[in-house]
Amino acid sequence: MELTFTPVRIGIFLCLLIAYWFLDGFTHPATRLDIDGITPYYLLRIWVLCMTLFIAGAASATLIEHWAGNLDPTNLQALYIVFGVLLIAVAVAWNHSLGTNPVIG
Repeated sequence: MELTFTPVRIGIFLCLLIAYWFLDGFTHPATRLDIDGITPYYLLRIWVLCMTLFIAGAASATLIEHWAGNLDPTNLQALYIVFGVLLIAVAVAWNHSLGTNPVIG
């Protein structure tokens, strides 16, 4: 597994990060919900986990290239793209549900 930095891949990666920013992915859920005072610690942990999932998925879908095998190497990039898109979808859905209806107790 290696990271391949080409201008196209970096551009797609940055476009994904900008799209997540426009979806308020990098905005703390307490800010989106107008919660005053001390926010629960678990809300911060879940928010950081959502951001980490999205960034890992975006990196997996765009920057990682993996060749397997010695004699006739096979490129596993399609698997990493599918895995990255799944991580991105989970992060976006989870972040949306976190900003609309959290359980604060």
